[in-house]
Amino acid sequence: MRAVAFLLAGAVAALPSLPDIPWPSLHLPAAVERWLYNPRERTAEAIEAAAQGEADRAADLADTALRIDEKDPAVRYNAGTAQLSAGHERKAVPLLEQAALEAGPALSPAAHYNLGNAKLAAGDAAGAVEAYKAALRAEPG
Repeated sequence: MRAVAFLLAGAVAALPSLPDIPWPSLHLPAAVERWLYNPRERTAEAIEAAAQGEADRAADLADTALRIDEKDPAVRYNAGTAQLSAGHERKAVPLLEQAALEAGPALSPAAHYNLGNAKLAAGDAAGAVEAYKAALRAEPG
């Protein structure tokens, strides 16, 4: 089973490197991704891609982290933030809503703030104001 997963992962990893061929977004099954990666590794790569100005790649990497560990509020926050940076506000809003609901005190202000940014970008000004207020309540300073 692991040999098949390894070969499949190698074949899929080689596909996007071919030039000038439009490839659909391919994903390994979640069980294979869990075996090959961990969410922190994918998140670190997403942050690096974002720092290099590769917002779409960062969003893809953050989505992989999310598929590996969809219950972690920090992973949801990072995936939502990456989607927001890539201009995918409609994908970012539900991720950031969940992250803001489940985040601990350290992550809650940032999650609410980015939720406000996502809602504002999606055209929901009233929702953005509420999210910004929640960010201020979580961290008044």
